Amino acid sequence: MRHIFHQMPWIYPKDIVELRELYQRHGTLDHYKKGTIIKGRGESQRLFYLVNGLCMYYANYVENNPMSFSLVLPERTMGDITCITKQHVNVTTIVIRDADILVVPPDILLDAMRQDAELAIKICRHVVAKQESSLEAVITNTSCEPTQRLKILLKSMLLEGGIEPKNRLVYCAADVDP
Repeated sequence: MRHIFHQMPWIYPKDIVELRELYQRHGTLDHYKKGTIIKGRGESQRLFYLVNGLCMYYANYVENNPMSFSLVLPERTMGDITCITKQHVNVTTIVIRDADILVVPPDILLDAMRQDAELAIKICRHVVAKQESSLEAVITNTSCEPTQRLKILLKSMLLEGGIEPKNRLVYCAADVDP
C-alpha cells in the first residue's frame, strides 16, 4: 500500500506528546487568517505549532503557480527541520484555513534536544517520518496519473481521520481495483 517509506503522502504524522507540551509551555498563541504566509521562501529559524486550522507547504512558491507538497493538519510542527539543521530551504508555509498557531522561540527545540537524549531520539525519528511523508508525496506525484494521485490523497486523509476505506487502494495506478 505504499511506494517505499512507512508514511502516507502529503500528511505528516501528529507530533509526539513531548513536543506539544514543550510548545504549549513556551509558545505564544496567535490567530492567522486564510492566505497568510507564515514562513516564506527559505526563511529560517521560525518555529510554529498548528493548534487548529489548516496550512500547506509549497516548494519554490510562485503565487499564480503554487506547487504544494504537504498539508499541515492540527497537532503538527512547522519549521522544526530548519530549526534543527539551520539551513534555508525554499519552502513557503501558507494558512489555507483560518488557524490558531503557537509561535515558539526556535532555540527551545534544540535546547530540549540537548538536555534530553531520549527526547532527541524521538524528535529525530519524528523528523524522519515527516521526510518520508514528503518523499512519498514526491514519488506519488511523479509516478501516478492525476486521478490516482487524488485517490491516494483522499485515502491519506481518510486514514488520518481514523476511517479505513472499504476499497483497496495502492500507490501504483496499475494495481487499483476497478
